[in-house]
Amino acid sequence: MPKLDTNRGTTIQESRYSDDSTECGDEYVADAQDVYGIIVGNPNLYADQAQAVVDCLHRDSLVPKDYTVSRFNKEFSGTDGNTSFDMQNLQVRSCLVSNGYNVGYATDDTEQLW
Repeated sequence: MPKLDTNRGTTIQESRYSDDSTECGDEYVADAQDVYGIIVGNPNLYADQAQAVVDCLHRDSLVPKDYTVSRFNKEFSGTDGNTSFDMQNLQVRSCLVSNGYNVGYATDDTEQLW
């Protein structure tokens, strides 16, 4: 389950937040997230998550047709953060998240919990 970026609370608050987030995810999100991932991100049921992401990027015309899994793996695991496509594009993020990649950026909205 994606986690909101939060400002740090006390140790007790953080522990409670973690417990509540896990319980909520297990109870209300996990099954729906799996189905969403299959329908949106991986309708061809690729066992390789990277292949599923690249297929999703191709389907949504977010990368050229000759864009490969090995190129994705190289770009995504690169330390400089540079990719040949916009990683903050919401369609790109949908392809990533629906296939189990957790992505977040400093510019994402944050929630003040405490």
